[in-house]
Amino acid sequence: MLDPREHRKTAVGVGGSQLPLERLYERFDAIATGRALAGGADLHQLILDRLAANRVHAEAAGWTACALERDGGSGRLRLVGIAPSAVVRSIVPDWTVGVAAAEARAGGAPRSAATAT
Repeated sequence: MLDPREHRKTAVGVGGSQLPLERLYERFDAIATGRALAGGADLHQLILDRLAANRVHAEAAGWTACALERDGGSGRLRLVGIAPSAVVRSIVPDWTVGVAAAEARAGGAPRSAATAT
């Protein structure tokens, strides 16, 4: 049995590329409904790692009040916060390489946050 106090660092993608968060959720849903066989616990950890990485990038881009919420009490986890130019909370975008690069071009994220994955 895995020790719940142990935090394992796992790679989200292969060769530095990352699967979009939506794709990770699709895989997790397929396992949960029995449509696919795989280690769901490892995939859950990948999702948590991705959300944690998204939080780091969002906060570097000026987002505040970032927190994890669960859809409908037992649904998917999502990261919400307040964007630098907003006054209400919204879902933090999935900070894949493409989103981070677009933010950097728009001036919304420091260069180091846009390139770190």
